[in-house]
Amino acid sequence: MCDECQCLNLTYNDSTVRGRAFAKRTVTSWLRGFNAECDAAIATLKHSNESTVLNKIDKAFNFYEFYEKKAAQQSFPWASALSGLKEEEAYFVHEHHDEKQREKEEQAAIRREMREEEQALREAEEAQRSAEREAESYEELLRKAREEAYSESEEAEHLSKIA
Repeated sequence: MCDECQCLNLTYNDSTVRGRAFAKRTVTSWLRGFNAECDAAIATLKHSNESTVLNKIDKAFNFYEFYEKKAAQQSFPWASALSGLKEEEAYFVHEHHDEKQREKEEQAAIRREMREEEQALREAEEAQRSAEREAESYEELLRKAREEAYSESEEAEHLSKIA
C-alpha cells in the first residue's frame, strides 16, 4: 500500500517499520470510517432520495478531507477519487431502485388492466344471462298467448256448434 509513497520514511518511536504500520493502520481506519458512512447512506437510497444520499456522501468526504490534508502532510495515500467512486456506486444503486420501481409500477398497471378486463367480462356474462332470461320470459309469454289463442279459437268453435 505505501510502497510508492514517502510514508516509508515515517518513523514511529524511532522505528521505520512501526512508522509504516502506523501509516497503514491510520489510512485503513480513515477508509473504513469513510466507507462505513457512505455504505450507511447508500443503504438508505430509494428511487426518490438520490440527492439526500449524495449530500451525505459529500459530507462524509468533506469530513475526511481534513484527514486528506493530514495525509498529504505525512505523505499517506488518500485519493480524492474515493468520493467520485462512492457517488458512482450511489448512482448505480439509484438506477437499480429506479428500475425496480418501474417494474413495480408496470406490474401494478398489468394487474389493474387484468382486474378491469375481468370486471368487463363479468359484466358481459351478466348482461348475456340477463338477456337469456328476458328471452325465455318472452318465449313463455308467447307460448301462453298461443295456448290462450288456440283455446279461444276452440271455444269460439264450440260455441258456434252449440249455437
